[in-house]
Amino acid sequence: MDYCKTIEYRITPTKAYTIIRNCSGCGRKEHYVSTGNFRVNANGRQLDVWLVYQCEKCKHTYNLPIYERVSPEKIEDAQYQAFLGNDADTALQFGTDRNLFLKNRAEIDIERLECTIEKLNDDCAKHEGVENSEIQIIIHNPYMLPIRTDRLLPEILQMSRSKIRQLIKDGSIQYFGSNLAERTEIKVYYTDKS
Repeated sequence: MDYCKTIEYRITPTKAYTIIRNCSGCGRKEHYVSTGNFRVNANGRQLDVWLVYQCEKCKHTYNLPIYERVSPEKIEDAQYQAFLGNDADTALQFGTDRNLFLKNRAEIDIERLECTIEKLNDDCAKHEGVENSEIQIIIHNPYMLPIRTDRLLPEILQMSRSKIRQLIKDGSIQYFGSNLAERTEIKVYYTDKS
């Protein structure tokens, strides 16, 4: 290859996950959204902390467990104060902690994921008209958002989905796995076909 550049992106959620669960108020499965509030309960010398979710339809609540029956010493004071103050950043942090949702068997609604795509470096010159070039795209996905790689590429490469599908089919775009990993590498090859 005559020309190779690397562009890096980071995917960050902008909103806590929406979950799907049975709602006793509605009598069927519904979408629950984070209220951004915590519930802290002391039981003797032990604490319980939950992130409060609410049914979109009837406002019935569900407490997503964060800590159950832990001693107060196991929670850092700054974090404890954030729980008591319903700190928005802390609510987003726990509302996008995939391991917390897996541990509680909470079903995340993948279709409702909201995130931003931030370009981390911009050292890549315009590739149009450059013969035999290769661009390596690295996508950092620290929250392990379950996003299909081929759905993200049109936005990053500024191309239509059908064009992306064709480039994947002919080998001009290469990557492993269908969903983004914590770090995904994508190779894009441009050749002079004139």
